[in-house]
Amino acid sequence: MASENSLWISDNPVVLFNSFPYGRIGIAAPGIEVYFPISSNLCIGFYCPSIGQQIRESLDAGHPRPHLDNPLYASILQAIDHGTVVDIDENFLNFLNLLQVMQSSKFLYARREAFGLADRILTETPDLQEVLSLIKVGRMGEGQPPRKKMPRGQFLVIETRENHHVLQITDLTGSGEYWGIEFSTTDGVKLDLIERDVSFDVVTLYHEGQEMQMMRDVVFEHLTREGQAVVRVKYSSESLNQFMAAIGRSI
Repeated sequence: MASENSLWISDNPVVLFNSFPYGRIGIAAPGIEVYFPISSNLCIGFYCPSIGQQIRESLDAGHPRPHLDNPLYASILQAIDHGTVVDIDENFLNFLNLLQVMQSSKFLYARREAFGLADRILTETPDLQEVLSLIKVGRMGEGQPPRKKMPRGQFLVIETRENHHVLQITDLTGSGEYWGIEFSTTDGVKLDLIERDVSFDVVTLYHEGQEMQMMRDVVFEHLTREGQAVVRVKYSSESLNQFMAAIGRSI
């Protein structure tokens, strides 16, 4: 091994990552990845069940999800299914070490004193040199900042117990008297795929990367308005729908 070609650990050794542009950081967040290096060449990884599901779909030639060509994904899927070991390349090793640098408070530890990657990271991202808290909050009265990795436009992020999806839409919310989320989409294939996972735990509306509205424990209702197909997001509890409608009428 090269002098830097080993796993690092820090004073915050259990690191979390989410590769999805709408992904949140948290143990129960859809798409979460958790890594814990236990030696210089061995790391324990925990993956959200949705990751295995989405890799499986992407390796299926008959599935509409974009295909994954990197053989690493097949190895990860086998590890998820059977608990096997995944041999990682230098890029993945550097990724794991990067997480240790970014999520550490003060100290890094390695087999050898060779922290060139850490020096480069701290030089390119000087904000990481001063860590006052691992938790960030916004200003009072302001919403969350836009998610930088979310594509521009209007999207619906749909989360289920075992999977999650992102659907490009035309947002119709506010165009009528309905208090919840209404939308139309030209991607009927994706919509049909999503509806196989009913019901939905969380549905979130994004506009230009900004989270606009969130609803939990919901179902889709298909309507036709002026000849146009419309999908209405409503709560699975009809009494809650009636309560929200009553509030909407009183405002």
